[in-house]
Amino acid sequence: MIFLLVGTFWIAAAGAGQDQTAKVAIHFQPQSPTEAFVNATAEYDALWKAEGARMVAAMERISGLPFEEREIKAVIYEGVSFSGSGNTPMQLRASYPAEVKEATLIHELSHRMLGRVKTTKEIDEHRKIFLVLYDIWVDLYGKEFADRNVAVESQRKGLYDYESAWKWALAMSAEDRAATFKTLRFEPGPTGTSRSAVSSTGEPSALHPVRCCVCAFRAACRSIHSTHRIGSGSR
Repeated sequence: MIFLLVGTFWIAAAGAGQDQTAKVAIHFQPQSPTEAFVNATAEYDALWKAEGARMVAAMERISGLPFEEREIKAVIYEGVSFSGSGNTPMQLRASYPAEVKEATLIHELSHRMLGRVKTTKEIDEHRKIFLVLYDIWVDLYGKEFADRNVAVESQRKGLYDYESAWKWALAMSAEDRAATFKTLRFEPGPTGTSRSAVSSTGEPSALHPVRCCVCAFRAACRSIHSTHRIGSGSR
């Protein structure tokens, strides 16, 4: 269902047998009115309209967790894709091929959805989502799609070691990935909440999910410059 179409796009996902309209709406907006950004915004718009309900349903089914955000803003531009958090918009690269747009949108939404799930010394933010992301891709679009997009992400260098993280996750069976993810979800204690999943009151909040793919890079920056905040993004 399209709510508004005036240079920006308000999209609500609605699936057969399950009304997602009020559940997850994504507001896609081009960073500037250039033809490339406007066209890419329309592509993301059409993708979410067609596939959003299925994406949300698969993410919830594989992770065993609800997608608790109701509205998300997304800026389409030419740069590193970035999950954002809370009122910070998601940012998505305009020039990706159609299939990579699909995979990246699910990747970034997974960071937002799973921000409240704990990490460990071994399992960082990306390893955490990779415990479910591959199986979400398989569930939605098949193993070949999943394998192609693992290869795409594994080629990204510099900001994060995606290749090693994917090898770690895929060395496990689907059952072992699910079991490992379950230990993260249900292990109690103060370490069970990611810093990015804590609201200003200090309480865990789904409205402050963990951000995406440059998190390791900017976390390092923050350790050097304590006033810097964590960012996130896919290449």
